[in-house]
Amino acid sequence: KPEPKPRKKEPPAEERKAEKPAPAKHRVADSKAEKTPPAKAQGTGKSAESKASRPRGSRLGPDFLKGLTSDESKSTSQVPRAAKIDAAALASIVQAIARQIQPCADRQVDPGPGANEIVTTLNLRLNEDGTLAATPTVVRQTGVNDDNRRYARRVIDLGIAAFKGCAPLKLPPQFYSTPNGGWNNINYQWKLR
Repeated sequence: KPEPKPRKKEPPAEERKAEKPAPAKHRVADSKAEKTPPAKAQGTGKSAESKASRPRGSRLGPDFLKGLTSDESKSTSQVPRAAKIDAAALASIVQAIARQIQPCADRQVDPGPGANEIVTTLNLRLNEDGTLAATPTVVRQTGVNDDNRRYARRVIDLGIAAFKGCAPLKLPPQFYSTPNGGWNNINYQWKLR
């Protein structure tokens, strides 16, 4: 005869109380899920009910065109126009940058013969207060030949260092951002002096 398996002992009442039932919110969610009716199958569009036009609301009122005519306006009010940057204003901004950067450029050490012939065009992205919004980037470099090619990278580094050292720049605020450009994103030709 096989021996009967011993029964599991029931835990004392104190241990049964310590066991927690499932959290109430899960039970509530389960009961709601059971009461939700199943989704209806999508219609085929053949019944009169599905073909009937549904009311569509408009966000526009019935008088949204009130006051609009094809006649010219008789108003005499003038809205101030945004400043436009022209060639003269751009030239004065470039000169202002040159005046402010020159002290930092004068502190730079000339890396070698012919380095001052290299012209590096740097793209400057500036904040409204004249600080750099990003590190200046190289657009192009001219004046590089076989004699001074080894200094080309050093000239770029010196130009970036000059702008980082002399920022913030003081430039006219009305030309910061205009419809046709501004000094918020400007190219500057850097050259060692």
